[in-house]
Amino acid sequence: MERIKKFTATKAFGATGNNAYFPQSSEYISHSSQLNICLHSSENLTLKVFTSNHRYLTFGNGSTNNFDKYEIHRTFNYTGDSNFFKHIPIKGKYLMISIDNPNSTTTTFKIETTISNIPYVPLSKRDEIIESKELIHLSRNTTNWDIDVKDDKLEGYESIEITAKGALSTVEALLRGAGLNDDGYFDPTNTALDTTVKSNIATDSSGNIGALKVLIKGTGAFGAELSEEITLQGLTDISTTNDWRAINTMEVSDLGLNAGLGLQYNAGDIIIKQHYPQLSGGVAQDPMCVIEAGDGIAHNPIFDVPYNKILYITKISIHSFCEDVGEIYINKHTFNNNKWIRKRLKTINLHSSHLELKTLLKIKGNTASNSNEGAERLTITRKSINPLTGTNHITVSLYGFMKLVNL
Repeated sequence: MERIKKFTATKAFGATGNNAYFPQSSEYISHSSQLNICLHSSENLTLKVFTSNHRYLTFGNGSTNNFDKYEIHRTFNYTGDSNFFKHIPIKGKYLMISIDNPNSTTTTFKIETTISNIPYVPLSKRDEIIESKELIHLSRNTTNWDIDVKDDKLEGYESIEITAKGALSTVEALLRGAGLNDDGYFDPTNTALDTTVKSNIATDSSGNIGALKVLIKGTGAFGAELSEEITLQGLTDISTTNDWRAINTMEVSDLGLNAGLGLQYNAGDIIIKQHYPQLSGGVAQDPMCVIEAGDGIAHNPIFDVPYNKILYITKISIHSFCEDVGEIYINKHTFNNNKWIRKRLKTINLHSSHLELKTLLKIKGNTASNSNEGAERLTITRKSINPLTGTNHITVSLYGFMKLVNL
């Protein structure tokens, strides 16, 4: 590791809000480099790292010359009398460091920084060395980790749970509860369409005892990841602000003004529908997603993977009570040449018990920001092997994580 630059500064400042800029630390980083910081003070401080594509002129205490061209790259809250070490990836930027003093008393601090060559392209803040107050550096090889955990958070990854409920069917169909049609989800043009939301009960609205708002998550045009909160008006169709390619989840996010502790969920079925322009003059068609009365959250058997992300399913959990023999299917649907092509990923024979399977299923979104080609969806479907005669209840939960393609 080659040391390019180093400076050490000891400085005192007093009034709250005063800050210190360090022009010595500002130079153009023409390659992938690592900023190393060691800071110590008896008081709490705020450390800020700025980057810019513009050359600085001069920075003194509080100087704003060219300051508007700098952006905050990272901010750290330093706790007094602790040992602070950070190794931060920097690539192709002018660099500047500042320290803010939130204290009402004069504060003295000492900071040492170096900029070093390192043989990797920084990906994100997960490439830092983890802070330790015991002077122990916890580091990792940047090319060997699948999932990085720091401060009890998955950085660059998100945990995913997909749950569907329903019963067996005489033909293969989506594993779903009442109200969700098996065929209405796959628009042949795979475009983002006008969408409306309503309840089948009037009391899901403000001033009543049911749900007031729902939070919707899914994908828009070309797989863009979207979320939107909608205020319900009972039986009245409410248009969403976004046009949706697909809805992945929907849940109650707020209750009516008179909803007491005894009722925490929706009074009726909350239904979200698309308006297909090529069908019935744009009239809303089969529901995309339904929160059944009293559930508070939709159990949706379809998950549309957002643009430039990959969904990994690592565990399948099934609770079933089935008097008839049946099967559960986990499927991947890929959109190519204006049609959906289905591939069976997993077939599971049902048992009247709890079943857990470890697996690794991979479903990815489209990688072009202006095309739906290559978009992929996961579906959970079911079928009875014999004619239905008994009672059947099935819950399937898929667990895994989703990450950016280029992370």
